[in-house]
Amino acid sequence: MTTMRRFVFILISACALTCVLFGCKKSSLPEAEPSPANIIVVMVDTLRADHMSLYGYERPTTPFIDTFASGATVFERARSQAACTCPSVNSLFTSRYAFDFYVQGENEMGIPAEYPTIAEIMRDRGYHTIAVSASPIVRATASKENPKGGFGAGFDVFDESC
Repeated sequence: MTTMRRFVFILISACALTCVLFGCKKSSLPEAEPSPANIIVVMVDTLRADHMSLYGYERPTTPFIDTFASGATVFERARSQAACTCPSVNSLFTSRYAFDFYVQGENEMGIPAEYPTIAEIMRDRGYHTIAVSASPIVRATASKENPKGGFGAGFDVFDESC
């Protein structure tokens, strides 16, 4: 994963999270107990920021992201924790530096059980957690590229069908 792809990956994730956390409006109806805010994290792997109209590319290549970003916080300088998908996603899901994951054995890409994930923390606080992944690497179950899976910790549903 190039630096630009990692940047966009983190940017979109942070943008979605910030927009949802700070863009929600409380209902005017009285509630016995306030509902937690909905949180959506969107991760995009292998998307180049320099080819996104959001960042000045001359063609309108990302109209839906542009529309989303118009009402969100956009980060123009961000860094990924690692140069490839696995440790970057591990870092995003656990808030740990990538070097914590470089010591795993061969063909082990998932998140070690001793590190709680954001999905586990959110689930323990009453959220329903769902992941949808088209990645052959970021999977709950094994694949040719990720023989052990291991990214499903804490998700009520982890849909890999796409």
